[in-house]
Amino acid sequence: MPEKKFPPKPTNLRPYSCGLTINKQRFTKLEISPYYEKHNREYLEKLERKGVKLSEQELAEKLITDDLIKKILLPQLNGEDDIRADGRNYQYTYYFAILYKGVKAYKLVWCVDDNEPHVLGLMDCFRISKYDKENVPNKCVPRHINYLNYPRGECINPYTGKKGERSEVDEIYINEQLEGELDLVDFTYFRHGYGVKVLIPLKVDESKITFKNQSEKADIILTNPQKYINQKYPTQEEREKETKLDI
Repeated sequence: MPEKKFPPKPTNLRPYSCGLTINKQRFTKLEISPYYEKHNREYLEKLERKGVKLSEQELAEKLITDDLIKKILLPQLNGEDDIRADGRNYQYTYYFAILYKGVKAYKLVWCVDDNEPHVLGLMDCFRISKYDKENVPNKCVPRHINYLNYPRGECINPYTGKKGERSEVDEIYINEQLEGELDLVDFTYFRHGYGVKVLIPLKVDESKITFKNQSEKADIILTNPQKYINQKYPTQEEREKETKLDI
């Protein structure tokens, strides 16, 4: 698979002061690229082609702005400590996250310069409707999270604490930036008539993961299971009791 290419950090960024802590790293300066304006232009051109006219208030709700990024989207990242890097380009580390304005999802892409670790460089912001909350299944609250690697091996029965078969696993938490195919053939959990649940954190690019041998009762759920664990098990000792699988 070809290596993912990241654009260089532009020089025409709009500077702002900020106070964000992400991955335990403090940011005091925000720089916003005007690149997102391209998405606004494309949206306006689409409306024009369709002959759709919106009021100024309706347009203000639809268009991406610096204020949307600064005041609504970025504050949702404050205090997050599990945002994984998406790649590198020279001294820049790149990240992305799916964030929300109401039920509408936006993808933010930013970079951090090794030489200016206090500066958050916002590279892009755009709508990503497939993650809108009305499109994201929310059928259950995770009650037992299993961390999976690859490939086969034994697992722990989450109800007895004993070694068992993978057919006894009821929930799978994909905790890495994985790409490729996950075979669910052995995860045939049918206790109380339910199939296995695959929990995908919102920061993981779900479009790069495919599932093989997925039963009709299996659920693919976009959620934030790690935050759930931290809330349910506030101490490190409690979290260590959670079952971790190396399969």
